[in-house]
Amino acid sequence: MGHPPTNGTGPVEQAKSKRPIPTWMTSLFVYGAVLHFLLFRWTAHRTYSSGLNVLPGLSLLSFVFSIVGGGLFSFLMLRMLRRVSARNTITFTGAVMEAAVRGVVATSLTFETLFVSASVYLAIKSLAGIHLADVPAIPLIFLAAFVEVHTYGVILIAWSLRFSVLYGLLPGIVIWELRKIRDRRLQYSANTT
Repeated sequence: MGHPPTNGTGPVEQAKSKRPIPTWMTSLFVYGAVLHFLLFRWTAHRTYSSGLNVLPGLSLLSFVFSIVGGGLFSFLMLRMLRRVSARNTITFTGAVMEAAVRGVVATSLTFETLFVSASVYLAIKSLAGIHLADVPAIPLIFLAAFVEVHTYGVILIAWSLRFSVLYGLLPGIVIWELRKIRDRRLQYSANTT
């Protein structure tokens, strides 16, 4: 088994022609968005035992968390898809572990986006009683809100690690299997011509 040709007909180009990137992007986005929506709802339910109605704007938060999570997941997995498609040296274990790590990174960045946004919101709400003469206090107000949100946010990120690893594994396995199918097709077409 030699290296694929580099004249524009290699596995990456053929994979793009068989399965366009927008289809992959949409599929990965929907998968990531749905799973982040479920994670957010489960986390809110688990965190607020008195019910989900205690969070104002929960529907908006769920939507934003889903969109950000789906976008980050799609972006990170597309980069992996391109890498796995272009290299013949990556192993099954390497591909699946990379996908798991990318799932963790996508969820952690999604939570961080939520935490920084919440910190900015809390800082802005706190500025209502501050005069313009106290402008040097603004970074301290943001820092205090940032620390407050992260105090409990780190627990959520740590708790979601097992979920993130599992939901990252599935696309890794699918990408690996599709690569094997593509390689078999390429080998078959090379043998028949």
